[in-house]
Amino acid sequence: MKRTQQGFTLIELMIVVAIIGVLAAIAIPAYTGYIKQSKVTALSGNFESAVRAVKGAASKVAAGGTCTDVVSELNNGTANKAVGDSSNLAYATSGTTAGTITIAGMSGSGGNCPAPGDSITITLNPAGGTAASDYPVTSKSFTIE
Repeated sequence: MKRTQQGFTLIELMIVVAIIGVLAAIAIPAYTGYIKQSKVTALSGNFESAVRAVKGAASKVAAGGTCTDVVSELNNGTANKAVGDSSNLAYATSGTTAGTITIAGMSGSGGNCPAPGDSITITLNPAGGTAASDYPVTSKSFTIE
């Protein structure tokens, strides 16, 4: 009588486990690097948006317009969350919460609008899993004329 094999041998299973181990050893560091780079890119984009928004609001005020709350506009109510931490907003006027941008020095409209003579400092607070050295710029200071 002929006997048919049912299932896999131990050697076949060990080969599959070894292949999965090699693939995981390659994929996990690549995935970790991808996550880190996406955090750096997102937070750097938020930083540049903050600089543009503050300078734009300052130009609007200098031209005789009224300034709206820059921080609220950047946060879009509650839509814009901190990079890597959805429990915090992306932009604030104080604090060092990871993954946020801090805009300090605005004196107009309750501290959320640039006024002539203000010395503004915009600071990037590195997201979790990243370091300040990962970012091209972490702080920018300028005076509103």
